[in-house]
Amino acid sequence: MKTISKLTFIFLFMGLVTTTMYAQQPGGGQRTTPEERAKTQTEALVKELVLTGEQRVKVDSINLRYARLSQQALTNASGDREAMRRVMTENQTRQTAAIKAFLTAEQIAKYDKWLADQPQPQMQQRPGGGGGGGNR
Repeated sequence: MKTISKLTFIFLFMGLVTTTMYAQQPGGGQRTTPEERAKTQTEALVKELVLTGEQRVKVDSINLRYARLSQQALTNASGDREAMRRVMTENQTRQTAAIKAFLTAEQIAKYDKWLADQPQPQMQQRPGGGGGGGNR
C-alpha cells in the first residue's frame, strides 16, 4: 500500500513540475501573433532608445509590417528552412535599415548594441542551420 501511495505522489509531483515548466515558456508555450510580437518589440525599443511619440508610431508600423512578413515567410516556407532563413534575414536587414532611417546618431548606437545583445534564432546559430542538439 505504501508503494502505491509513493507512486501516486511521484506522478502528481511530476505532473506539477511539467505543468510549471510549460507555463514558464515565453507566451505560456503558445505562439504569439505578429501584432503581439510587433508590440513587444516596439515597447522594448521605446524603453531602450527613448523614442519620441513620432518615432514610436514609425517603429510600431515598421515592426508590425515585418512581423507580418516574417509570419508569411514561415507559412510559405513549406518546410524549406534555408529559404525561410534567407527571407527572414533579408527582412531583418530591411527592418533595421527602415528603423535607423529616422533615429539620431545616439539612438543608432544604442540600437546597434541592443541588436547585438538579442539572442539569435537557433537556425542562425550554427552553420548549415538547425540549432541546439548539443553533444549526444
